[in-house]
Amino acid sequence: MASVSPAIGDAAACTTASRPLTSIYRYERLGALGRGACAVVYKARDRCTGEAVAVKCFCPPGGGGGRQEDALAFARERHCLEACRGHPSVVQLRDVAVDPNCSWDK
Repeated sequence: MASVSPAIGDAAACTTASRPLTSIYRYERLGALGRGACAVVYKARDRCTGEAVAVKCFCPPGGGGGRQEDALAFARERHCLEACRGHPSVVQLRDVAVDPNCSWDK
């Protein structure tokens, strides 16, 4: 985990009211669960609530920004999950976070 990660209960990482996206450092990475062509899913813990969560990190092949269609597919998946929020048979989207340094999943 990067040394810039906040401590448990850090108010800056746990407050989302002032910004639309959460810091990825709200989540403590515990281990990889699976890897696909453009993403890795990690088991993580929400530092604010203590809940176990899954975090999906978009990681385009070859690094960098990747292909635009890959980023668009990731965005479509997010929008579909948002549309299905509350359905008992669909994994629930809890949050969308940004890692400006792209370092969380390294």
